Amino acid sequence: MTLDTVEKRILYFVPLSFFFVFLFFPLNLGMKILFFSAILFFLILFSLCAYWTQEWYPDRKFLVGFFVSFLHTFLYIFSGFLGFFFAFLNSNFFPFFFDFNKFLLVC
Repeated sequence: MTLDTVEKRILYFVPLSFFFVFLFFPLNLGMKILFFSAILFFLILFSLCAYWTQEWYPDRKFLVGFFVSFLHTFLYIFSGFLGFFFAFLNSNFFPFFFDFNKFLLVC
């Protein structure tokens, strides 16, 4: 089984971006950003997949769009938690380098 272009981009950009999100922002705000962006990702990918499958499978376009979007959103959330794990390890092993949470003024 090989990864398609969307999955390769998810596994490359999402852990890196959420590594910095969880490194610089508090955990509560980082989780809100992760799940809000996952919902947006699901909705956009669902609409694109339903539109693309309309030509070949017009009767199953919503089902195909849902399953493809669900799989990619699961991979997106997994990659976000992978970025959280790396940020957690980094902040525990190097606490004197990355203690930026006390300098941020985030509501």
